[in-house]
Amino acid sequence: MSSRPPGSSTPDPAVARAYVACGYLLGRRGDELLAGLAGATANVPLATALSHPNRTERARVLATALAEVARAVHEQRLL
Repeated sequence: MSSRPPGSSTPDPAVARAYVACGYLLGRRGDELLAGLAGATANVPLATALSHPNRTERARVLATALAEVARAVHEQRLL
């Protein structure tokens, strides 16, 4: 999935999005969504979108992100 060298301190953006989406699904909110991500990934736009004040918008964003994760797992891109 990634062309980054092993040991790189910054995860692939797709992996960072998957991490944030799954964390949100499991109940993480706010800064907790980024806790555990290394490097300069503190600016994962998905984390900001999941903080939107409108619940319907958050649900739409989460559904899109989780569908992307499911596709990636199905296609074996997130291994």
